Amino acid sequence: MRRLAAADGFGSLALDRRAALWDLAAQDLISTETLSRCMNGERVQIAGLVLVRQEPRSAKDVRFMTIDDECGVTNLVIWPNGWSATAPQ
Repeated sequence: MRRLAAADGFGSLALDRRAALWDLAAQDLISTETLSRCMNGERVQIAGLVLVRQEPRSAKDVRFMTIDDECGVTNLVIWPNGWSATAPQ
């Protein structure tokens, strides 16, 4: 994310870097920095650049992602019902 920002990758997407990254609270999103203070099992919404996405056949529709926001890297486990509720149609 830092490299993308340094290369002005957000500008090429017509996004203001600060607005894209720090307007999280207004969208009910939290940063990876805040994630460590959440309760185990608590539902949260985070946003970031997807670094890795895995959909192994043996995982029965469970997906795994690693995302990066400017505060850190987070590994996600996305259960089938969570994916279908948020996946683009």
